[in-house]
Amino acid sequence: MIEGLIYAEKSFFDKSQSGELTSAIVNDMSVIREFLITTFPNIILSLVMVLGSIVVLFSLDWNLSLLLFITLPCMMFIILPLSNISEKYSRRLQEEI
Repeated sequence: MIEGLIYAEKSFFDKSQSGELTSAIVNDMSVIREFLITTFPNIILSLVMVLGSIVVLFSLDWNLSLLLFITLPCMMFIILPLSNISEKYSRRLQEEI
């Protein structure tokens, strides 16, 4: 956004009010701050937990873990289309009510 403001035409600034621009910049900065403070650390923590769980699973029983990681994607290919169909019918029912 800053780059867009730097290269903006003078007419853009003539049409825009300074309060609108300031508000937009402050809002964007608060969204970025919120992401860096809460969301990003949660993503990293979740990835570490998933990787740790995979290591523990394979250390306990690698045969069963391998079977699990082969069957889960197959199940997802079945479940996802069915959930889309179910969601369609659910919306229809809610609209009828």
